[in-house]
Amino acid sequence: MQFFKGELRLENMYYREKEGIQVVARKLNSQYWANSSVLGLHILISKVTIATVTFLIMYEDQDARISQIDNVCQEYASELCELSDISKVGKFTETIAISEITLNSFCNLFSEEWFDTMYDDTVSIMDLLHIDNKKFVCREKLLPTFKAKRKSLRKYIPREELVRIRNGRIRQGTVTYQPVHYIVAESNDLIATQIEEEIIHELRRAQRIISRRCITLSCSDLFDLEKHRYIIQNLHNLDGGVVIVNLNHCDINDARSLIKSVYSEENSYLSKYAVIFNVPEGNPKIPEAIGDICKIWPFITINNKRLSKQSAIKQLTAIASANDLFLSNEECISILKAQKDYSYDEINEMFRNWLLSDYTVNTYHPQYREKIDEYYALRSSENDALVELNRLIGLNSVKELCLKIIDYYELQKMRSSESSVSEGIGMHMLFTGNPGTAKTTVARIIARIFKQKGILSKGELVEVGRSDLVGKYVGWTARIVKDYFNKASGSVLFIDEAYSLVDDDKNSFGTEAINTIVQEMENRRDDVVVIFAGYKKEMHEFISANSGLESRISFTVDFPDYSGNELYEILELFAEKNNFTLESDVKPAFLHSLESKDTRSGNGRLVRNEFEKAKLRQAERIMKLPKAKQKGELFKLVGADFGGIAQ
Repeated sequence: MQFFKGELRLENMYYREKEGIQVVARKLNSQYWANSSVLGLHILISKVTIATVTFLIMYEDQDARISQIDNVCQEYASELCELSDISKVGKFTETIAISEITLNSFCNLFSEEWFDTMYDDTVSIMDLLHIDNKKFVCREKLLPTFKAKRKSLRKYIPREELVRIRNGRIRQGTVTYQPVHYIVAESNDLIATQIEEEIIHELRRAQRIISRRCITLSCSDLFDLEKHRYIIQNLHNLDGGVVIVNLNHCDINDARSLIKSVYSEENSYLSKYAVIFNVPEGNPKIPEAIGDICKIWPFITINNKRLSKQSAIKQLTAIASANDLFLSNEECISILKAQKDYSYDEINEMFRNWLLSDYTVNTYHPQYREKIDEYYALRSSENDALVELNRLIGLNSVKELCLKIIDYYELQKMRSSESSVSEGIGMHMLFTGNPGTAKTTVARIIARIFKQKGILSKGELVEVGRSDLVGKYVGWTARIVKDYFNKASGSVLFIDEAYSLVDDDKNSFGTEAINTIVQEMENRRDDVVVIFAGYKKEMHEFISANSGLESRISFTVDFPDYSGNELYEILELFAEKNNFTLESDVKPAFLHSLESKDTRSGNGRLVRNEFEKAKLRQAERIMKLPKAKQKGELFKLVGADFGGIAQ
């Protein structure tokens, strides 16, 4: 089905004349909607104001011509004018503005308050749409107007499937059953969208998709779907359209619910529309669930395929040509890093680096050569998370254990990729230690290392505490916890001071949060790494009191307090980052100041506080100096600034 909205502008209309048009429209609607003389084309007047008449148009098939609709609307308008006893001259403009709309827009117009005054029997009107307007209508979007030529350097669809699609073009306007559906295995939402766009373009080109209507489903729709027994109204009239289901941020249970909503018997699925599932790469459970629920229709899996060296050279040449540049084979080989294979993103990144750092600088701005080299060298070292881990001050036992954990998980990932039997790795950890011992910093670095090693797809750190996880009302907490697990998909979920979730009341929201965390840790063990962090004694008591948590934690990392010398090294880093220099008398003054403080309560944070206090004392000291000496002391800290004896 197709849906349209038409607007006919009125001129010099008065309120009395508007009411006359409404009365006649009420009588004509049954004729032009239920008993339309034009086969398959149904028209309603949905709204009349002193400025416009709004039409709602539904076409039972596809490829309705705007001119055809316009003619029928003009016929309707003329009859409306005649029966309203209103002269057409000076009242109606000549052209009706018609545009295609989604079913959502159609239903919204149908649900307006003033609409009830226009019709006696709204149920029979909706029967023609094959939907119940009081039930869930999933959100839709309109695909852009189709253009046969698509400007894109990316070709994600495998050649054998592309040949099958292009060899099977059918007669224009014919709705056929879909022979296969598609799975896009890509965790990056941007790349997944590009793959989906290519699939849709090729299917439209082959006339397998002939409607512009596109339903989009994700975890955010589950609440509405559950309320309506997972029945999606739109599917009953989507012939020739497409459904995109994003399972990239869903746990396995939510994913199964969404899959069932598309292929449920209640939705009377007849395969007259294409379905594209977006699933996280490297997680076989969701594709297995798709195949298990939908056993009738085969699926073609498409991902961000990797190219051989020769194919990468062709791709690089094409990118250069699009930028009005020519690259020889030798130049391409020098630009491409020595790898076994390449992704499109890697090739684009290599070209971009070469274009900006080599071609542009060497050709036009050689004076920036040294600066550019410094920038890329610095960025390269900053981006290497393993280097950053090794650069951390102290924490030798922590770094040694973390490197062993990384090696263990990398090896487990390799075994998983080589074995046909999928076994969850289980990467959850416990970080114990006093505040300021770099637990969060190490967690963030580990997340990046897991991304670089291919253990996790995104490698971000999502930090939460009790206030983030516990809802205010019954039923909120479990959904909130699941939402944070979805947000941490392909990343690390860092739960700080998790023992604060424990309440005396076993039926409390905190207990609900813990139970949901345990469940999600198991469901998302291949996709989310959970790191619990907090004081050593409290965290061990918290974990040991919950068998579900204890059995799912693979490693415990204890973060020791920093020694005095290590804290001074941290102070040197603070000073360096803020362009300050430390005089030779700073160290003894700083270490002496620590003797009166409990470093366990602050560690690295204590150093930051001492650094800020030192800057305040420095300001007081400098302002007592003669004007001529103040400038030379602006970025210099001395022992007196840390409580030492002034020189």
